[in-house]
Amino acid sequence: MAMSGHSKLTLDDIPVINMGQFLLDRMKTFGDSVAILAMEVESAASGLQAFGVQKNDVICVVSPNHPDYLVAFYATTLIAGTFQPVNPMYTKDDIVKVFKQCKSKFIMTTSELLPKVKEASAEFPTIKIIMFGESPGYTSFRSLFDHSHGPYVSPDIDPKSDVAALMSSSGTTGFPKAMRRTEHKRRHFGCIPAILPRLWPLLSQLLRPSSWCKARRHIVDVDSGRIMGVNEEGEIWELIKYKAFQVAPATLEDILLRHDAIADVGVVGMLDVDAGELPRAYVVLKAGRTLTEQDVLTFVADQVAPHMKLRGGVEFVQEIPRTASGKILRKSLRERAREFAASKSPRSN
Repeated sequence: MAMSGHSKLTLDDIPVINMGQFLLDRMKTFGDSVAILAMEVESAASGLQAFGVQKNDVICVVSPNHPDYLVAFYATTLIAGTFQPVNPMYTKDDIVKVFKQCKSKFIMTTSELLPKVKEASAEFPTIKIIMFGESPGYTSFRSLFDHSHGPYVSPDIDPKSDVAALMSSSGTTGFPKAMRRTEHKRRHFGCIPAILPRLWPLLSQLLRPSSWCKARRHIVDVDSGRIMGVNEEGEIWELIKYKAFQVAPATLEDILLRHDAIADVGVVGMLDVDAGELPRAYVVLKAGRTLTEQDVLTFVADQVAPHMKLRGGVEFVQEIPRTASGKILRKSLRERAREFAASKSPRSN
């Protein structure tokens, strides 16, 4: 199998074996010249099994980029667990949704995020927490490297059907959904020989590369929110790009429509030289009701991660422009936002 820097791998080039074992074998060919040593991965795999991780158990990782992130990923796949990266900027309520979606059994996190994770896991008494770093009363990830656990045991798997990771969809139709990535298919996404923590974005949608440009259009499946590939049918949805993060207008619109004073709403991205785009809401109030812009900003900010705040502001309008079938004419709203941006410098912090 060619492994030059310019060769392109296909699924046919990749052996149908355990993904973790495949990556481990590749690491061993580099000896001590890599940032992640095979010995660390094997020790972590053994420790995770001793801690109670079994085949198909979901390990949820709520953490910013961390030196142990990839070690945890490789070790999890080595013992046929399912790795579930979660955006560390999610709110407590967002994390609860993820736990429910994916039936998470273990959580890896950092001391900075522990209070939020503890609060989110309160209604899931069987979830066990593992720490990147030290925190009194909790098991540290590095403590699992204890060689007294003995060697790990590789479970029998079917690489074409067993799930290696649960990755978030783009969230174009609402809260991001967990998309299954099998052992074999996940390898096709470019993690060979991804052995530096800085290459983690190839594996995860946690740290999406920033385009610093205007809204991206995707053709998606309207039921699942999955971004479609070549020759697959779907509908065109737009995502707002705020710095390195994708923001789904539909998610913000759904939150705003829960307010008992709001009758209709449309959210678009407003161009910003520093952030790329800022989410801006156009709001129609119910008859006889009043709200201030700050009321709306606070209502949203209390329910979303920081990158989803309405940093482009709020404008109250008489109606939201729609097609005959009821779809929002976002082009009209974007033009309105463009005119506003030209007349006034918005918040981008």
